[in-house]
Amino acid sequence: MISRRNIREKVMQSLYSIASMVDEGQSLSAVPYDQANKILTQKLNNAARNFTASILYITKIAEYAEIDAGKKASKFLPTDADLNVNTKIIQNKYLWLIKENETFQAKVKEENLHALINEEWVRKIYNKLKNAERYQNYIATREHNDEEDKRILIYIWKNMVLKDDNFQDILADEWTGYAEDKILNRTVIDFYFKNPEHFNFLSFLSEDKQKYAIDLLHLVIEKEAYLMELIIPKLNNWEPERIAIIDMILLKMGICEFLYFPTIPTKVTINEFVDIAKDYSTEDSGRFVNAVLDNILQDLTKQKMIEKKSLK
Repeated sequence: MISRRNIREKVMQSLYSIASMVDEGQSLSAVPYDQANKILTQKLNNAARNFTASILYITKIAEYAEIDAGKKASKFLPTDADLNVNTKIIQNKYLWLIKENETFQAKVKEENLHALINEEWVRKIYNKLKNAERYQNYIATREHNDEEDKRILIYIWKNMVLKDDNFQDILADEWTGYAEDKILNRTVIDFYFKNPEHFNFLSFLSEDKQKYAIDLLHLVIEKEAYLMELIIPKLNNWEPERIAIIDMILLKMGICEFLYFPTIPTKVTINEFVDIAKDYSTEDSGRFVNAVLDNILQDLTKQKMIEKKSLK
C-alpha cells in the first residue's frame, strides 16, 4: 500500500533523527543498528496509525448526521425541519465499506484509535459540512450514486479536514508524527479511495518494501564515509557543514540507490529525491540535489560502477 516514495520519506526522516543524536563530527554509525531500526519502525507505525485514524475521522464526521438528527428530533418543541434532518450520508456505500472492513475494525481496536478522536471537533466539522453547498447538493439527490458516495467522503477529507488550519494544528499537537506525515497521509488516503473495496489496513508495508526500507537505512549508515568521498568534490565551493542536513541525507540515499539497488532506474532515483527535497527542505534544495546527483551519476557511469537490470 505504501509507495517507495513514502518509504524514502520515512528513511530520510529516520536518518535525520539519527543525525540529530550524534555529536558533531561523529558518523551515523555511532547509533547502533537496532536503535536505528526502532526509529524507522516507529515512524512507519506512526504513519499507519495516523492514516487509519484519519479514515476513522471521516466516518465519524459522516455518522454525526445521525446524531444531529436525533438531537434535533428530541427537542422539547421540534420544528418540521428538526424532525426531517436529511441523513442520506448514513447509507453511503463507501462509509459502510470502511465500517465493515474487518482489517479496519482490527486496526482501530489494536491501536485504540477511538481515543484519538476529538468529538467536539467531529461536531464542529459536521456543522460546517452540512452548510456546504457540495453537501447540500449531495443529500438533495434521492438516488444513491456510487461515485457521488465516494466523492462526498473525499470532499469531507480534503475540504473540511485538510483545509481547517485550526484542526490541523490540533492533530499536529496530539498525534505523534502527524506533522511529518501530512504529505504521506494525503498520498495514502488518495490511494485508498481509488480502490477501497478490498483494502487491508493491517498491511501498511509489504515484506519486500520493508526490506527495501531497512536496506536503504543500513547502507547509508554503513557506507557513509565512502558516500561523503563521492559528494564532497561535487559541492562547488559549498562547505559541507553549510548544506542543509536533509539535502546531505538525500544525496547519500540517492547514491546508495545508484550503486546498491539494481532494479531502481537512475532516472527514478533522481526524480524522487529531487521531489522530496522540494517538499521537505529549502527553496533551492531541489535544484541542488538534482545537480549533485546528476554529476555523481555521470562519474559513476563512466567508471562502469552502475549496474541496473530490469524487472521481469
